[in-house]
Amino acid sequence: MNEQREQQTPTTGPPVTGDSVVDQALRELDRASGQTLADRAEAAAAAHRVLQERLRAPGAGGAGDGDPPA
Repeated sequence: MNEQREQQTPTTGPPVTGDSVVDQALRELDRASGQTLADRAEAAAAAHRVLQERLRAPGAGGAGDGDPPA
């Protein structure tokens, strides 16, 4: 019998990548979802900056960063 592992996906909130820097940026962006348009735009710009920097320096975060979730 072929068993497939089911990947747990949260039903609410931002996705979890296993990279602490990316996950934090996504959490902060998610927190802004109920804010004003200006606040959401600011949060999106901040997340964009963090993610761009992460692409320039992969592996510069916490333990396990860069490894996809199992």
